[in-house]
Amino acid sequence: GVDPGGALARALPVGRVLGGVAHVGSRVEAPGVVRLMKQDRMLYGDPSGGNAALLADLVGALQAGGIPAEAVADIRMEVWLKLWGNSNMNPLSALSRADMQAMLEDDGVRGLVEAMMREMAAIGARIGLPIGQSIPDRLVVTRRLGAFRTSMLQDLEAGRRLELGPVLGCLVDLARHLGEPAP
Repeated sequence: GVDPGGALARALPVGRVLGGVAHVGSRVEAPGVVRLMKQDRMLYGDPSGGNAALLADLVGALQAGGIPAEAVADIRMEVWLKLWGNSNMNPLSALSRADMQAMLEDDGVRGLVEAMMREMAAIGARIGLPIGQSIPDRLVVTRRLGAFRTSMLQDLEAGRRLELGPVLGCLVDLARHLGEPAP
């Protein structure tokens, strides 16, 4: 974790706030304490493109504390790409209790994944976040990872509650608002 009285607190004076998105693999244990859970890095960015100095201070303090942090130019795109890949595969793997290799080998499941990814790509284009990667190319990358169990399937197997509503509900609401087909 990060000590609230340590490098992070010194780098970010009280009263200065930088918005952020925490991946589900990290958790806030107490004010100012974030624990990194099994990720290889944490991404930080400001959707407005501002606060570059504050962002650099934050990332520098995290790196100084041994946390693999990285500043990215467009955090919105990073979040959207993560949703694009996971909003379909994660729920489907939990519902089918299948690993990714089994899902992609099944023509019906793979077809559903591809259809959901097309819908998500259309939504992304409408909100100014074009995917920039073809669905077949993304699935090639996923296939290279082998027979892994998605995080949602792992949560299900561990008896943890699944949060399908936030993952899928926000996408359906956004699609309806934009007049796009909902996944």
